[in-house]
Amino acid sequence: MVSVFAIVKEYFENNGFDALFDELYEEAKQLMEAVQKDATAERTDKVVHELESYGPYQYLKASVKAAVFKFDVSGISGNLKLFINVLDKLGVRMEKNKNIRRYTMSR
Repeated sequence: MVSVFAIVKEYFENNGFDALFDELYEEAKQLMEAVQKDATAERTDKVVHELESYGPYQYLKASVKAAVFKFDVSGISGNLKLFINVLDKLGVRMEKNKNIRRYTMSR
């Protein structure tokens, strides 16, 4: 199967565009990463604010935490990053194994 990257690159080359497609691709990738990072930071702040409104993190029920985090079942890696970022912002310090165990319990 031909990748989208190969198809678009061929289109650029066949139509004589001056810009190198590889450079444009790298810029687009960097832009996408920056947008995702901003979105993650915004979501982290929102979750932190909402959790803080319920009281100290260590006293919250798992059901409250799960409702606030609203984990996406298709984004396990993103969920874990969000979870760790939120705990960092809240100042919750645990061993990494405990973080992962608590993350899996709140899903």
